[in-house]
Amino acid sequence: MKIVYFQEFAESLLSLKGQVFEQTPAQKQFPSRIPKHRPFSMKPNSLKHTRGFTLVELLVTIAIIATLASLAFMGASKAILSARKATSVNNIRNLSLAALTNEADNGRFVGIHSNAGAPYRYSRSFRDDYGITRDIAFSPANSAWKQDGFDHAQGRDLWDFSGGDSVWGYCCLINETQTAGGSGWISGSFVKPDNWEDIKDRVTYEDGGETKVRWVLDSYSRECAYPILFTDICRIYGGKMVGNFMKNDGEPLGVYVGYLEGNIVWVPGDKMKVRYKGGVQLLW
Repeated sequence: MKIVYFQEFAESLLSLKGQVFEQTPAQKQFPSRIPKHRPFSMKPNSLKHTRGFTLVELLVTIAIIATLASLAFMGASKAILSARKATSVNNIRNLSLAALTNEADNGRFVGIHSNAGAPYRYSRSFRDDYGITRDIAFSPANSAWKQDGFDHAQGRDLWDFSGGDSVWGYCCLINETQTAGGSGWISGSFVKPDNWEDIKDRVTYEDGGETKVRWVLDSYSRECAYPILFTDICRIYGGKMVGNFMKNDGEPLGVYVGYLEGNIVWVPGDKMKVRYKGGVQLLW
């Protein structure tokens, strides 16, 4: 029986030889996508191996990435410092304009300070009358007294300080040539300050071929020729230094000094000196 079945099967295969089968429309639209495989070979080159990184290559790559990250960080730090310096210059310019407007309105600098012994403490009336806002009164470079006007180290508001004061991140140095107690950043009740020879070129001007001095009046209606209107704050109080521009080691990086004639000059830290000795020490 098996032999008969095999003969019938062989005859059916022979009858199919030479016939061509037509594909249905569905088969033509979706042809078989089964890839044709090449016969497997055991030759050595038939198996390809992927080569990995060596330890030296990994170390070199890490070093390059670290160098690029360091350069990017340095560039970002310089950009941030430049932006903060520009903000400080703009703040000093606005504060100087407010002080000069005060002088023009009153014939002298009056009511700027609330405490003559601290040139960074201002009256709120001067602040409000001349449109001084928090972002003008504080420098974003000061990590202790940020631009929100809050002393984050001691947890107190500087903008609305005690006793009607408003503490700012800038010092006005032209208002008080002498405090009520007889001390100040220009000592004595004379017209020309002790450092006249050092500052005379900054407060003199030419008028019709004649050299004149630009005198101003302090809160006591005394003439003075001190040339500085505002500086970045850099003070020593209780053995601690606070400044708008400080280095990581706690030393001052520098300050901007705004002069009466309008120039604003950067003074680096190694050129700064303690120039005011009252209840606190101020450097510029």
